[in-house]
Amino acid sequence: MIETWSKLIPMNLLSMGIDVVLIMVLLAMWVFWWKQGKRTQRVETGLLEAAAQLQEATALLDDALNQIALLQRKSESQDHKKQVAVTTPLEDVQDDIFDDDIQPHFSSRAQDLLASQKANLDASSMQSKARVTPMKRADKPVNQGVMDVAQILRMQREGASLESIADTLNMPLAQVKLMLMLQKGT
Repeated sequence: MIETWSKLIPMNLLSMGIDVVLIMVLLAMWVFWWKQGKRTQRVETGLLEAAAQLQEATALLDDALNQIALLQRKSESQDHKKQVAVTTPLEDVQDDIFDDDIQPHFSSRAQDLLASQKANLDASSMQSKARVTPMKRADKPVNQGVMDVAQILRMQREGASLESIADTLNMPLAQVKLMLMLQKGT
């Protein structure tokens, strides 16, 4: 009987040791899984914030490009006026050339807003000819990312290419790709 007990005790201790090791491995794997889930959640949150910042930066860049184009047009028109004034005598110059010089005195902020509205109107009239449903980036709030994602996913399901999605929604192609990658990752 002592022989059977001596044979059973080491086997029981060995199996108990293996069970303890397996339980510890399972606990370690659960902790690792939990930490990975938290890390993934932080990365997704960071990517969503980056997408929102990218969208805001894109809108600001669009505004800046519109302002630059407006300044270039204004500079060209002033150069043209100077050239006309220098090359022709004052009696031959038509009155309508100088009509643009008469401006009411507004604050610089008001003039900037007026200029950006003119640029938006010019851009929207050009875009409306090229697209069926133009969208102005400056009018979109930053928190409309969810609506953008929904539109991107809908258009992709309908079979639209990434370039046509970006053109239709007036977004950079990289932003469309980023939003699709974010949705595939979740």
